[in-house]
Amino acid sequence: MAPPATIHPILLTCDGEGRLLRWSNPGPAGIPPGWSEPTRDGLGRNCLPPDARSLWDEVFNRVRRSGRSQAFDFLPPAGIAPWRVALHRLDGPEGGPHYLATLKPASLAFSETADDRRAAELSAIHDFSPTMMVLLDQEMRVRRMNLAAMEFAEITEADAGNLSPGRILGCIEALHHPEGCGHGPSCPTCPLRTIILDTLQHGAIHRRVKASPALIAGKLAQEKTVLASTAPLTLHGEKLLLLYLEDITEQEQLARQLRQSQKMDAFGQLAGGVAHDFNNILTAFQMSLDLLKLEPGVTPKMTDQLEQLALISNRAGDLTRQLLMFSRKQPVRQAPHELNQLIDTLLKMLRRLLGENIAIEFKRSDRPCWIVADQGMIEQVVMNLCVNARDAMPDGGRLMISTEATELTSPMGQAHPGAYAVLRVADTGTGMSDQVKAHIFEPFFTTKEVGKGTGLGLATVFGIVQQHQGAIAVESAPGQGTQFSIFLPLTVEPDPSRPGFTLETQIPGRGDAILLVEDDPHVRIPAAQLLSRLGYRVTAADCGAEALQRWAERNGAFDLLISDVIMPGGMSGWQLAARLRESRPALPVIITSGYDSDPRAESELTRCGYGFVRKPYASMDLAAVVQTSLHPH
Repeated sequence: MAPPATIHPILLTCDGEGRLLRWSNPGPAGIPPGWSEPTRDGLGRNCLPPDARSLWDEVFNRVRRSGRSQAFDFLPPAGIAPWRVALHRLDGPEGGPHYLATLKPASLAFSETADDRRAAELSAIHDFSPTMMVLLDQEMRVRRMNLAAMEFAEITEADAGNLSPGRILGCIEALHHPEGCGHGPSCPTCPLRTIILDTLQHGAIHRRVKASPALIAGKLAQEKTVLASTAPLTLHGEKLLLLYLEDITEQEQLARQLRQSQKMDAFGQLAGGVAHDFNNILTAFQMSLDLLKLEPGVTPKMTDQLEQLALISNRAGDLTRQLLMFSRKQPVRQAPHELNQLIDTLLKMLRRLLGENIAIEFKRSDRPCWIVADQGMIEQVVMNLCVNARDAMPDGGRLMISTEATELTSPMGQAHPGAYAVLRVADTGTGMSDQVKAHIFEPFFTTKEVGKGTGLGLATVFGIVQQHQGAIAVESAPGQGTQFSIFLPLTVEPDPSRPGFTLETQIPGRGDAILLVEDDPHVRIPAAQLLSRLGYRVTAADCGAEALQRWAERNGAFDLLISDVIMPGGMSGWQLAARLRESRPALPVIITSGYDSDPRAESELTRCGYGFVRKPYASMDLAAVVQTSLHPH
């Protein structure tokens, strides 16, 4: 008996165990009598009439073992024409093999080999394409999806029937609005919906239109970015639309990271240039204050005022270091420190800073927590976190600082598994929403009023933690306060070191000759005056060329070179030191700088044995390094 003209071939796609992944639309005639509706995660064999299932099992196993296509005929219930089933193995680009079954009336199989091969090829292209493909009808309802689309949407084709694209993709607007896709407040401007409607209504073709709908993955809302293409299609006299989707979310994230990195680099260059000039100003200011303190007749009241000016200068220096650390241009000067001791030294300052309406609690770890860190940077982390906590408690509250030693058993950010000291700063303040938490480490992001926050505090904290190979975590919820946890690698307790330098231990200069090279006269003049008052003989120069001239005039009779790094005339401090050491290999050298973009700077200091003074520096800093360089023992 000839089959009705309305019966169309059916395609089944199964996994390696024969489980049904999807099946094609059987056409206007629907499912043939005696067949079964496909079920989610059911077996492909169960779609056939019961009498044909044993044949399916036998042929399916042969195809699975041999990899070669095979076919079998079966006779459905009486009154229906015989059907032929051809099974093909399809090896996709990833994952295990899949199997395609083409089912059609045997009377239509006069060219079955060519037809089956063509169907298998087309189905393979459709199923295994990395591009998502969705077939829509005029009502914007899904007719078919390929495997890539089902994987992205986390849905089977059987579940997708008659759903809109918004509901399948998990668009928040489509899921939350009572009337579904197309009725949300953002739907009229949705690029995806716009091109679909244009294709359905006018037959327009659109290629790679970017859309970023807010989608729900599991229980979390996240923004995905897709490139959408549409094309009109007519099948069996019905006008349809073929929608192609490419998930480019990861590429967009990488592009944003690249743009952010480029902005950071540009900002770093700007910050470095500003820091160089600003640090020179602060250095001159601080040294002038120190020289004033040494003048005879300075009263205690004048000394207090000078100390206040010094504190203001230090705060300005902290701002410069903050900019440099944010752009990662600030070199890290690490040494062993015990974390509890660092906190202890800050507590008195913190109590004055935070005010009487903030109760500060400090819970020390049971054992010492030694870390290798830049002391100033770690202090800045604590200060920034505490100031943020204070601002989150305008009516007062409790600030809890605690330390402990712990083990990380899995990676956390860039922190590898191992032993870590944990610094926690928690408050009873207003807390943060998830939306705010997602941006708190971004530079210039702030929730404070205009003029009350720079937006650099937490960005600086994040940069410092990264520079120390650590990790940072934050827990917060509106009305429930905030807790920051800083993880820093633990180290062994160091051996007792030599006593540090103080003014009381300063040994007066013994007439040592110093060549001081500094292009800024506001720094050069007070530095020369200070060194002279300490008993050194100072010859000053404002650039590398003048320094070479002074060196030649005295036949190199200098005991120490002090040079800034960046100077006019085309010769840096590094180059000047190398030139002078050609004739005096053992010449002690001190390099001064507030900013150095040369990545070799750290290794050069170590390799050449140079001393270093970071700008802005006070008289104590310069005097200590000079004494150590000239008389190391």
